[in-house]
Amino acid sequence: SHRYLLPTPSSATLTEVSAAICEVVNLRTRKHSPRLYLIMASQTDEDSQQLSTSEDLHHLLSHNKIF
Repeated sequence: SHRYLLPTPSSATLTEVSAAICEVVNLRTRKHSPRLYLIMASQTDEDSQQLSTSEDLHHLLSHNKIF
């Protein structure tokens, strides 16, 4: 099984989460649920841009043409 180095919830920024999503998708695996990234993003530092709803996550994914 492949393991991917993803940002930890305590340190992940929206940019890092987005990059991690891109990396996973580029590697043609969809084992990681978008909800994982939503949870990670919601736990980032308060002063960083956050994803607070599934709609925000969907917008990010759609905007980056990931899904």
